Amino acid sequence: MPIEKDGETNGYWFDNHIAKWAESGIDTTEISNYLKDRAVNGTDALIRVSTLIEDSRILLERISQPWLPRLDLSDGLFHQWVELLNNPMNYPNVKQQYDQWARKHRRWEMVLHDHRGVWEAAMMSDERDLILARCDSLENSSKPQLNLIIAMLNNPELFATIDTKLSEIEENEARQKRAVYSAIQDLAANGYDVGYISGMDLIEALEEITNRQSLHNLHEIIRLQIIDKIAGFDDGLAEKYETRRKGLINDTNAGNLNSLSEQINVVSEELNIRLAVVNNQIADWRSAGIKLESESIGPHELLEWETNMPELVKQVEVHLNLANRFTYFDNRLENVPAANQYIGYLEHSDALADVVEQLELTWKEAEVEAFSIIESYQTQGLLLDEWVGSITTDPVNFLATIRHEEEIWQHRLEYINKLLEIDVSFQGKAEVESRIALLKEVDVGVDVIEDTERLVRRLITRGARHRRMLERELIELISVGKASDDTISSTFNLAEFEQFVAQARRYGPSNDMSYTGNSIIRGEVSDRIKVKIAQELAQYSAAGWYVDELQGMFDTDPYSVAKILASIRPLMKNHDSLRKRLSAMPWNRNVSLALQIQEDMQNPLRLASINEQIPQLMISLAKQAIEDAEFSFTPWAPNPVRKTLLPIPEQTVNPSDTLGDAHEAMLEAMEFHSNDTDAVQTEISNQPNVKVLEEKIEETILVEKAATMTSVKVDNDAKYEKINSSTIEKAPQLKANQAVMTKDFSIDHLYVILEKIGLGIANKKGSSTLDQISTIRKTLAKYVGTEPRDIRIDRLLRLVLRLLPQGDSNDDRRAALIMKITNNIKRYQNWVKLRLAARHKAAQGNLILDSATLGKALMRIPGPGFKIPLVKDEKPLPTVEDIEELAMEVNALLGSMNLVSTSGVITVAG
Repeated sequence: MPIEKDGETNGYWFDNHIAKWAESGIDTTEISNYLKDRAVNGTDALIRVSTLIEDSRILLERISQPWLPRLDLSDGLFHQWVELLNNPMNYPNVKQQYDQWARKHRRWEMVLHDHRGVWEAAMMSDERDLILARCDSLENSSKPQLNLIIAMLNNPELFATIDTKLSEIEENEARQKRAVYSAIQDLAANGYDVGYISGMDLIEALEEITNRQSLHNLHEIIRLQIIDKIAGFDDGLAEKYETRRKGLINDTNAGNLNSLSEQINVVSEELNIRLAVVNNQIADWRSAGIKLESESIGPHELLEWETNMPELVKQVEVHLNLANRFTYFDNRLENVPAANQYIGYLEHSDALADVVEQLELTWKEAEVEAFSIIESYQTQGLLLDEWVGSITTDPVNFLATIRHEEEIWQHRLEYINKLLEIDVSFQGKAEVESRIALLKEVDVGVDVIEDTERLVRRLITRGARHRRMLERELIELISVGKASDDTISSTFNLAEFEQFVAQARRYGPSNDMSYTGNSIIRGEVSDRIKVKIAQELAQYSAAGWYVDELQGMFDTDPYSVAKILASIRPLMKNHDSLRKRLSAMPWNRNVSLALQIQEDMQNPLRLASINEQIPQLMISLAKQAIEDAEFSFTPWAPNPVRKTLLPIPEQTVNPSDTLGDAHEAMLEAMEFHSNDTDAVQTEISNQPNVKVLEEKIEETILVEKAATMTSVKVDNDAKYEKINSSTIEKAPQLKANQAVMTKDFSIDHLYVILEKIGLGIANKKGSSTLDQISTIRKTLAKYVGTEPRDIRIDRLLRLVLRLLPQGDSNDDRRAALIMKITNNIKRYQNWVKLRLAARHKAAQGNLILDSATLGKALMRIPGPGFKIPLVKDEKPLPTVEDIEELAMEVNALLGSMNLVSTSGVITVAG
C-alpha cells in the first residue's frame, strides 16, 4: 500500500525491493502488479516473489553453462527459457517445460542437480561439472549409453567408475568418427562428392555413408533387371529404362533408384502376367475344342498376340457358344444334322451358325406352343408353375407330356367349377376350399377326381336337404305371422336363409336388426367396422405389407376400404402360391423386371395385376436371352401375424342337427366376442401366478369386507385353480346387523338355484343367515374351475358367487338376477342332454354332473363347427358392488346359453 506522510503519498512499501531487483536486470513489471494486488498479505507475497527470483536464478545457471552454446542441446529452447526467466513470475511454467524436456533429453543433469548438495559436501563440485559437460558433449548416438551410469551420479564416491564408463563411451564415439572419416575418403576416391558428410552429426554421417555405398550396388542390380526382365519382351522398352538408370548415376537419393527398380519389377511382372494370361487363354481354348497351331507363345510374341486378342476372343466366344448350343440340341432333339466338320475350326463358324439357327427355330416353336397351353389352363385357375420351369429345359419332350396331361387338367377345371357352384355359405366351405386348392395346386390323379365327384354329389344332396328343411320352417313362420308371405327364399344362400329364419323367429317381421357376418349386432355397427378395418390394416402393416395407400383411403372413406379388403383378402391368402409360381420363372433373363415384381409383391393392391400378368410374363421371359446367370429371384414373403383371442376352427364333420351347431357356435361369441378391455386384460394377466390371485380375489370378493381366506390350493400342472372350501372361515358379521339379516332377508332363491343346477343342499332354517350363505358359498366354490367342462358353467357359478347377499340395498336386485338365471337355463339343460345322447351318454338330470360328463365326451368327440371351450372361465368379472355390470354379464351368459330357434346360429356378445 502507498505510504502517506504529511498528506503526501511517497510510493509503495516495496519500492526499494523493486528498485534493487530492477538494478540486477530483472523485469519487475509483473512483480510490482503482483505485490500491489496482494498489499493486504504483503509479507507473504514478498516472500513468494523472493523465492521465485532465487529459483529462477538457479534454473538459469542450469541452462547457461559455458559449454552449452557450443553444443545447442535444446534446438534453441534454452535461449527462449532464459528470456522468459528474466521475469521470475514465469518460473513455474518454464520449470515445468524444462523438467518435461530434460526427462527425455538430459536425465543426467536432473540427477546431478538433485544431488548437487552431496557432491558439494564431498568437495567435488568441479568433478560434478566435468561429468555434466562430458555427458552433454556426447553425440546423440552415444547418449543412450549414459543410461548405464545415470544411477551412479548420485554418489560422488563412484566418480572413478563414472569416469571410466564415460571414457569408454567417448572412445567408442571417437572410433565411429574415425570410421566415418575413412569411409568419406573411400567414397571420394570413387568419384562421389561426399565432402559435406564430415560436417554432419555422427549418426547422420553414418547413414549418409551407408546410402552412398548402396548406390553403386543399386545401379548394378537395376542394369541386370533391365537385361533379364525387359529386353526379352521389348528391346525399345529396355533401352528406355537403361537411359533413365544412367541419368541417376550422380543422384544421391537412393529412393529414385529404388523407385526405378520397382517400376522395372512392376513392368516385368505385368509382362509375365500378360504372357501367362495369353497362354492360359490358348490352353483353355484348346481344352474347349478350338484347334490352334501352337500350344503356347514366348515373350517375343506377346505384343503381336495382344494386338489381335480382342477380335480373336469374340470369334472364339461366338464359336464356342454355337458349339455348346448345338450339343444342347443334339442331346434333346432327333434327326439333328451333322456338324463335327465345323466344330473347333474358327474359319467354319458361319456354317455352324446356320445349323444352330435352324435348331433354335424348332426349339422355340415347341416352347411357345407349350407355354400357350400352360397359359390357357393357368388363366382358368390351375397352378402349373412346376411345368413352367420344365418347359424351358426341354420344350419338345414336355410338349408331348403336356398334351398327354390335358385330359386330367380339363377334369380338374370341370370339378373346380362344379364346386364353386355349390352353396357352402352355411357349412362345408372349408372342405370345398380345401378341395379346390387341392385341384388347383396339386398334380392330382384319377383317384382324386373320382373322390371329388363323390364329394360334389354329397354336398349337393346335403344342401338340397338343408334348403328343404328351411323352406318348411319358413312356411311355418309365415303361417304364424312371423314372416312376410312376400319373402323370396330363392334369393338367399343357406347362411342368409338360416339367419333370416332365426331373426324372424325371434323378432318377427321387424327389420330393425343389422347383420354382420354370423352375428346380429345392435347399434354402433359403423364404429365396429372401422375398428376391425383399422386392426386388420395394422396386422398387415406388422406383417410387412405396404398399406400406406389403403391407410390413406381409410382415413377418408373406410367403407370403400372394406370393399377393397374383401376382394384382396383371397389374394393375400394365396400369396404363398403366388410366390411358388413366380419362383419357378427364369427371372435371370430380365433382372429389372424381377426387382419390380419383388417390390410389387408387398403391395396388396398389386397382387391381382401380378396374377393376371403371369402367363404373359412366362412367354415374354422365355423369348429373352439370359441377362445375369448369377441372379437369384427371392420373392418377398409376409411375416406371420400373431392373432390373439380369435376362434380356432376345427375340421368340419357332419352335424347331427342344427340345434347342436347353434349351441356350439354360440360358445364362440361368449368366449371371444368380448370387448377390447377384456381382451387386453386377458393378454396382460397371462401368467399362472397372476391368474391364481385373480381367481381367488374374484371368488372371495363377495366377503372381502368381512371374510378372510386362509389357504388356496393350486394345481401344480396349472390346469385349474380352485378355492378349498374347507379353508374359508366363517365370515364375520356383515355391515348390516344380524337382526336385520335374520328377520328381513330371505335366501330361498339361493336354494332354488342350487337345486336347479344339481347342488341341492338341505335348507338349514334353524341356522343363521350368515352361516347358510357361508355354506352355500363353499358348496359353489368347490365346483369352480373344473376342467374339462363347458366354460359357460364356470361363468354361471362365478356369477352366482358374486350375486350372493351382501346385506345392502342391492340384495333385492341380486336375488332378481339369480332368479333370472334360474328361469332361463332349462333350454341349456336340454341341449346338454341332446349332446350327451348324440355321444351315447345318458343324462342324470344334474347339470353340474352332466356338464362334467359332456366335457370329457367332447374332449374325445368334438362337435361340428367351432370347438367348445372346455377350460375354466378366466374372464375378469365386475365386483359385487357393480350391479349394472353384473346384470350385463348375466344377460350375456343367458344369451349364449339359450337359442330361440332350432335352426340358424345367432351369437350374442358376451
